[in-house]
Amino acid sequence: MISDYETRPIPKPEVREGILHGRLAHVDRFGNAATNVTLADVHSLQAVTKRTSISFAIGGVTINALKTHYEQGSKEQPEALINSNGYLEVFLKEASVAETFNLKTGTTLEIR
Repeated sequence: MISDYETRPIPKPEVREGILHGRLAHVDRFGNAATNVTLADVHSLQAVTKRTSISFAIGGVTINALKTHYEQGSKEQPEALINSNGYLEVFLKEASVAETFNLKTGTTLEIR
């Protein structure tokens, strides 16, 4: 049994100047990149900014819409969805988005 594990708090995303700033919280074994941003965070940003559409910028790429399933993804262009834990996750279909775009825990994400 592991008794000396360490837990790390995940910082909350922040809205500054109409932009939601989040961070990459975890990379899973498939190379999918889970963030600290929830759908509620996105909706709060939209309520404040009155924007109906949003875009995500991470690792030098921009994602313009949320998908509902990994199957809807692309092998070349990163996509995003809300994962089963309720957090925004960036992925590539059948590939590692983390490896392809050099994403690591702590990488910043901007949502406009």
